[in-house]
Amino acid sequence: MGDEATLKRILNGYFEELPRQEPTAVRVFFSSTFTDMTVEKNYMMKHSVSKIREYCFKKGLDFQIVDYCLGVKDEASVDHSTTDLILEEVEVCKKTSTGPYFVLFLGDKYGLRSLPSQIEATEYKTLYRIAARLDYDTILLNKWYQKDDNAEPAVFCLQPIIDILPNYNNEDPGKSSQSLRDKDRKEWDKISEKLMTCLRDSADKALEENRITKDQHLKYFYSVLEAEALAGIVKSDNTRNRVLAYFRTFGDLNKDDAIAGKFTDLEKKEIYPGQAEVSNKIDHEAKTLRENLNRKVKSVLLPNAMKKDILYWTSNGKDPKNEDHKVYLINLDKHFERSIINMIDNTMKPTSSNEDDLIVEENLHHLLFGQKEIENFCGREEILEEIRIRMSDCHGNQDDEKSIQNKNNENNNCLKAKSKEDEYFETVKEGMKESGVECKEKGVIYTYGDIDMDEDSDPEKNQKLELIKKCDLKEYCRPVIVYGESGSGKTSIMAKVAQLSKSWFPGSSTIIRFLGTSVGSSTLRGVLCSIIRQICKISNITLPSFLDLDGDFIYVTRFFESLLNRYESSQKLVILLDSINQLSSHDHAYLMNWLPLKLPKNIHLVVSMLPKANECLQNIQNRFPFQLQFIEVPFLPLDAADLVITKICQHKNRRVTKPQKRHLLQLFGKCGKPLYVKVLTVRALHWRSFTDVKDFKVGPTVHAAINLFFDELEKRYGTVVVEKCFGFLSACKEGLSHAELEDLLSLDDETLQNIYLSHLPPDPDNIRIPSSVMSQLIKDTNEYMTTLKSGGKNVIRWYHRQFEETSKKRYLKNNNEASLHSTLVDYFSGTWYNKSKPLELTQKKKVCYSTSKRGVPLQPLYYSPSQCNVRKLIELPYHLIKCHMFKCFHDDIACSFQWLYAKCKFVSVSSMIEDLKMALAEMDAAGDIDNTVIYNDIKTVHQMLSVGSEDIRKDNSHLAIQILGQLGSSFYRSSMLRNLVEETKEWSESCNIALLLPLSQCLNSPDGYMNFLIRAQVWMPSGGDVWKQYGEMMHLDESNGMLTVVEVLKDRSHDYLSRFDTNDNWSTVFSQKIDYKDTTSIHHPSNSRFIILRHSEKDGHYDKLIKSDTLAEVNIPDQTHCITASDKYVVYSTMNKVSVCIIGENLVAMSVIKSLELDGGQKVQHLLLSPDSRYLVVIFTLCVYVLSPETLEILYTDKADSSDTIYIPTHPTIAHITENNILFYKGIGVGRHNSICMFDLEKSKELHAMCHSQKSPPKFISHHPSHKYSAIVTGKRWFIHDCENGKLVSECSPDHCDNGVTCLQLFGSDNIFAVTTPSKVKMNDITIFYCGNINSPLQVVVPFKSLKGHSKEINQLILTKDENTLYSASQDCTIRVWNFEKVITEFHAKFLKQDDMFDSERALEDYNSQIQVCSTNAVRISCDSKTVLLGKSNGHFTVKDLSTGECIHEQDYQKSINMLITSKSGKEIILIPETENDIIILNSRTYEVKQRLTVDFPVHSAAEENDKLVVGRQGFLSFETEGKIFSIKDGSMIKGFQQKCFNSLTEVAINSTGTKVVSHIDAFPLVIPVNGDGTHYKNLALQHSDECMTICSGVNVSPDDKYAFSISPDGAVRVIKMTGEYAMKLDTKSSVTAAAFSPDSKYIVSCGFKTIYVWNLSQRTLSFKLKKHDDFVNTVKFDHSGRYLLTSSTDKKLILWDLRRRVTVSSFVADCQLEAVDLSQDAKNVVFVPKDIADVAILRSNKLLASMIEGKRRLPITPTLVDAQAMALSFSSQKLRQREATRIGCQVM
Repeated sequence: MGDEATLKRILNGYFEELPRQEPTAVRVFFSSTFTDMTVEKNYMMKHSVSKIREYCFKKGLDFQIVDYCLGVKDEASVDHSTTDLILEEVEVCKKTSTGPYFVLFLGDKYGLRSLPSQIEATEYKTLYRIAARLDYDTILLNKWYQKDDNAEPAVFCLQPIIDILPNYNNEDPGKSSQSLRDKDRKEWDKISEKLMTCLRDSADKALEENRITKDQHLKYFYSVLEAEALAGIVKSDNTRNRVLAYFRTFGDLNKDDAIAGKFTDLEKKEIYPGQAEVSNKIDHEAKTLRENLNRKVKSVLLPNAMKKDILYWTSNGKDPKNEDHKVYLINLDKHFERSIINMIDNTMKPTSSNEDDLIVEENLHHLLFGQKEIENFCGREEILEEIRIRMSDCHGNQDDEKSIQNKNNENNNCLKAKSKEDEYFETVKEGMKESGVECKEKGVIYTYGDIDMDEDSDPEKNQKLELIKKCDLKEYCRPVIVYGESGSGKTSIMAKVAQLSKSWFPGSSTIIRFLGTSVGSSTLRGVLCSIIRQICKISNITLPSFLDLDGDFIYVTRFFESLLNRYESSQKLVILLDSINQLSSHDHAYLMNWLPLKLPKNIHLVVSMLPKANECLQNIQNRFPFQLQFIEVPFLPLDAADLVITKICQHKNRRVTKPQKRHLLQLFGKCGKPLYVKVLTVRALHWRSFTDVKDFKVGPTVHAAINLFFDELEKRYGTVVVEKCFGFLSACKEGLSHAELEDLLSLDDETLQNIYLSHLPPDPDNIRIPSSVMSQLIKDTNEYMTTLKSGGKNVIRWYHRQFEETSKKRYLKNNNEASLHSTLVDYFSGTWYNKSKPLELTQKKKVCYSTSKRGVPLQPLYYSPSQCNVRKLIELPYHLIKCHMFKCFHDDIACSFQWLYAKCKFVSVSSMIEDLKMALAEMDAAGDIDNTVIYNDIKTVHQMLSVGSEDIRKDNSHLAIQILGQLGSSFYRSSMLRNLVEETKEWSESCNIALLLPLSQCLNSPDGYMNFLIRAQVWMPSGGDVWKQYGEMMHLDESNGMLTVVEVLKDRSHDYLSRFDTNDNWSTVFSQKIDYKDTTSIHHPSNSRFIILRHSEKDGHYDKLIKSDTLAEVNIPDQTHCITASDKYVVYSTMNKVSVCIIGENLVAMSVIKSLELDGGQKVQHLLLSPDSRYLVVIFTLCVYVLSPETLEILYTDKADSSDTIYIPTHPTIAHITENNILFYKGIGVGRHNSICMFDLEKSKELHAMCHSQKSPPKFISHHPSHKYSAIVTGKRWFIHDCENGKLVSECSPDHCDNGVTCLQLFGSDNIFAVTTPSKVKMNDITIFYCGNINSPLQVVVPFKSLKGHSKEINQLILTKDENTLYSASQDCTIRVWNFEKVITEFHAKFLKQDDMFDSERALEDYNSQIQVCSTNAVRISCDSKTVLLGKSNGHFTVKDLSTGECIHEQDYQKSINMLITSKSGKEIILIPETENDIIILNSRTYEVKQRLTVDFPVHSAAEENDKLVVGRQGFLSFETEGKIFSIKDGSMIKGFQQKCFNSLTEVAINSTGTKVVSHIDAFPLVIPVNGDGTHYKNLALQHSDECMTICSGVNVSPDDKYAFSISPDGAVRVIKMTGEYAMKLDTKSSVTAAAFSPDSKYIVSCGFKTIYVWNLSQRTLSFKLKKHDDFVNTVKFDHSGRYLLTSSTDKKLILWDLRRRVTVSSFVADCQLEAVDLSQDAKNVVFVPKDIADVAILRSNKLLASMIEGKRRLPITPTLVDAQAMALSFSSQKLRQREATRIGCQVM
């Protein structure tokens, strides 16, 4: 890319001295005459070219041969532009090719020598005067050469033949037309001969007189071939590894042969005046020129770049059938193939995936694009100055500059290394010092594990939240928003601002992105991540290793804003984002909520957009009400247009005459847009100074001008060619490379028919479009194209929006679009690779090529194991869907593991999900109802990837785990899904990745009831406050598919409003901080554009009004206790005062029209507006008012008696107004407070009251969609009433709601259903009831379905209006999205009979079976690693085969089995019940009961060694703690004991001889001898105990019986000798959650927050840390060798570590918390309990992992990952830290 200085200039945004972008194509120009080298070139095209192309494909390159011997249109010959076109193409190849660009074929023929198309004016005048002296026909010369003053410098150009001889190109098939054509052609031959003779003789004379140079002289004599060779070789600066030359001569050429003229130059002889034919005499002048050319070429090329051959003549000239000629062709072909490949290898730079290189490459693309945009920039000084002023404006308090500078310095980049530790670490150090002193006094060794000040190991320090904290900016700049109509010149203005910013803000760095012009700038995430990395690169900042920019997008936006806020205050930064509307809709880019609204005063941000596209402008205006920051781009002034025309012409060395310019400016007046004047001027570049432009057609709009431009192209290149070329470009997804476009046109028969009208294909076996045709067409549209990288290749597509729209409208119409997509499918599928595709020419030339091929490449999914065909991954799914080839999409993509894995790995999992989503949407739109299996399979895969996307994104190999875990090892719903599972298994076993593979389903099934899981901080404290207990924390707006959620204390200090898009896989739209906390509910009044947030305070509550579209708060001047709103009014209350506001166009501005103080009590409790805004209901504690909101006239009052004192707050869901204006509210006063009152607002009439119990007032109410029934929830029951008469019609049995209901919602159309969250099933399950037919409700409702998944109390349910989707929010901080349509469909199929009779018995039986599903409490792998043992809550003991998962034994022991232990000898299995009962000892071989041990207390801890079993009961009080020691051989009790101390026997362990038990006093380990008195040990423990009233979370004894430890939430591992002495204290910042001794007793491995600590016992130090978990590590298990370690965490990850090499070898992410986990002794199997999915999950090692564990394979670690003290895997995403000067080890993360 360049040297360090160049890279720095690119990163800092300088437009000057930019290098070119690296090409991704090898584009080779074939230079030869038209006839003599055809056989060689055809042979190469048929053989070596296809091989080279395949080789290039594997390198990620396109390979193209450009041969202008074919494809030059007749029009080019007629206007004499052929040579110019060819030389332009040579330059294009030279600039754009990687490696070789030119191959010369030079035989015995010099080739066509044509008249020069133009002669410089001074040179022409010299020749003219000499021609006159020589008595040549100067009148003829002046007739054919006319002066063009529009060229710079002026030239005399040869007139197009048809301008003087109009019938020269007459294609009319009539005889008279043919005669006229022949006549004109003969006339031209005669004229051209005369002109050539005149010019050559004049040139000879001029050279003789030294009036022209040799180079000027040569152009009147040289052939097109020499012109090519001079440009491509002789005059080229660098030919090494870039050009080849082949010389071939005939040793005995027969000049008398009829075909000799094809292979050598022969003189012409005159038959009669004006008519000549070829003679049999050698043209010696041509021969001399050829020989001179030969010498010139050889003089500049190295020997290895040339090949010389001599052939002998045959009757066919060159004859491939001749043996000698055949050998010649084979050798030539091999030499060409070998040479080209070597050149490519020698010049191709290695493809870099380095992040820094990618940033530089992306920035260079945008700088080059901007450089092109400002080439023709003129004027616009006023708008540029306005932008500069707005960028420079500083806002905020004008405080002392010095204090501001100090403040900014304090807030400086927290990502940089800190020179001083913060106060927090000072505190940690002080505590560490105190503990060290205390331990030293006791003679105890103290070691601190976090002396490296690793914040990430501390649960109290959330580094991710620290990084996104905003600075308090006292002075700040605001972003500038530039907007204007399409084609108004926004992009060029933004480019100019980028250039001028260097002078506006000296020393500034500039970051510019022209959005949509590259793949990296097409999505908002890509843009922000790219800018973040560039800022870090500019500022020399290293991004923290835990920062995942590909993860939570909302976090990325916050980090972006925080990074800007903390940018170095002494540096200046300018960021420009052009054309926001060009971003894809992903990540909700158009909402503009990601745009920072306040910036440090040294940072300047400008964005541009269209005013109406995608509502970008409207959305930012809603968020950002500062009109001065919005700058509209006006139409281009006339004087600026004049300058633009001049500049465009100058750039092309052209100009226009004054009359022509006046004409252009007159036309410009029709539109006034810069793009319009550009289109006009580009067309005007072809004008000569003598061109009459009166009839120049142009439309009144940009689109019309573009259409006329397309008309010109169609006239020039043929309608079919242009239609197909632009059709393919418009139909593709991300653009097409030149080679792809050439291939596609070659596959299209209609295009080939149009190309081969006047001549036949040169090679009938390999028919392709001549590359020159497409090259010329693309060259003519290059001004309006952009080049971007897609799949590693440079592709082209329209840049200007109007060109794309016009092209699609014009060329994608009727059946043409389907045909184009079908051809694209064939191409990217490789359908026609090396296959015959017959072509029949039926127009002028009528020939059938039945066996011809098209020379298109193979399109494998992989070029090599590490290189994928990314272009295929991107394009093929899109075109399959577009042409409705759903079965192919289903078979080859959706149900193909190879495809899914490649797409997820080389593109992204989100892109694969988008493909599947698009297929489903297209099938829905097409009404393809017959392919239900295909549709359901695609839907299943879509759901599977959506649920597992985060895991797959972090590790692509986990796609296999997700498929096997979600679908199971045998998914039988469809054959293709079964094939997908089998293919996944095969890949998993053969891949070079270590995997833990699920043996059966252990993750939530995509065919299950849960669609998705949203992680959100949805939490509400329980308690007496009814608002907090029942507040609603989410709101669903079905009109736009947005779910708004209140996230409580998300950053530990503030609540957040988060919004999720239900139409986009529930992606996070944005998450916005609320400037207050204690939010208790969110409410959306019907027919309103607002949402209301209710907050709780100690002395009451208050409401906030929020705009529902932007979540911006509406400022209301008074303190508001209650708010409500409709489409017309906003009503709020302050104490007992009610105020009404009318909503204006600006929703933020409210005007109070009326206020009224009401006599109802201290303050208003609730406000309601009717849906039609005619009635306002005001609810006080003991009074209800109905008012007119327009006049505040009181229409009705319901007051309690003055003696009533009962106060029960009215919940919002009780106070409700229906669509037909019926008011429901809780009764007022004594005797009525337990009832629900109904009041007709229209008739001002009380209807009736619904009441159940004087003791249990109603909590909330739910209405059926028909408004015919309402369900009322009381303290412990719920009932359904008929709203017409208030009578009770249904009730829920106490058996199903005896402890109350937290949520309830009625639904259904013809039937009545209820969805609830009752306490009967632990408050965590959702229960669905059938309540009867709408005309005949059941007296007692019947439950039929229980949905499991939440682990904590459910706070809220939302059912969509179509009743297909249910949302449940829980205190487990998840929102689950349920497939409710499936629930109801199954209900109808299972429980409703044909006559709609309800089978209640079956429904209840089915429901009871669901809620009685037992759980697995304990799981253990047998000592021989052959079986897995399960202890279940229903008392069942189950044994399963570890290799197959089959049940081989099951026995019911009646009582819930709480613990399960295998004896160290492996001969016994110990089952310990949950409550006090017998402990059962089983024979591990026969599973027969050997012993029953009687205990009279519930066992909380147990351990076994040497056939001794110790059990204990924990207790907080001293008399509650007791334990027993048994012999499991004979069942005898060896010892019973009580620990008369607090907090003991929570954990127990026993030494290997069974002589000593270890428990604890508080958090200190205590040795208890099995035989004898333990007073001595107890005294030692009490003497050394350093913590009081601290719980112990684990104890253990080392295998060598020398040490024991206890662990505690205080962060310490306390190690004692088995003699009772306190040996060492191993301390950490985090709570210690698990620990274990290594089998060799050398190490203790302890676990805390995210971190695993490995302590060396002999050295008494920390050896190293291991990190890959994201939360507390709860389990640690060793295999028998001690080499492999299994850890599990609250983050739901299982990780297998190689402890010797200190690396992770495999991992697994579960769907649930991992409460029971075990590792087999051979480390090849892991088991855990997947809650609510299966009784056990078995994970087995794939072949690679098994081989690694056996020591047969070794996971390689690259040298770059080796540190002086430790090693780490690159995929751990963690940074290796240096070891401190102390003996504390470094971290392996």
